Amino acid sequence: MNSPVPAWIILERQTMAEGIRAHALRQAHLQRSLRAHFTDLWEKKWSVEEVVPSLSLGGHPDLDLGAEDNDGGEEARDDDAGGNIWDREPIAKGPEAAGNT
Repeated sequence: MNSPVPAWIILERQTMAEGIRAHALRQAHLQRSLRAHFTDLWEKKWSVEEVVPSLSLGGHPDLDLGAEDNDGGEEARDDDAGGNIWDREPIAKGPEAAGNT
């Protein structure tokens, strides 16, 4: 015989499903937001006034028009970063910051 499932188990499953759904919706929103942001950057019509100052500020070595290949063919590194990506502030806060706890 099948015994009935207790109500608290049903409520736990519903709560878990709602939490998973909220997380999935947040991730989808963040993905759409990032896609829109980078699409805007990619499609932006850059003016000379915007590009030249960034190159003169010691931009990426690959963009330096007078640069020579002195590293024996190795990939250029960005040593100005001062650590790795995990040392910086996160882009988005977790669900607890959004009130989804």
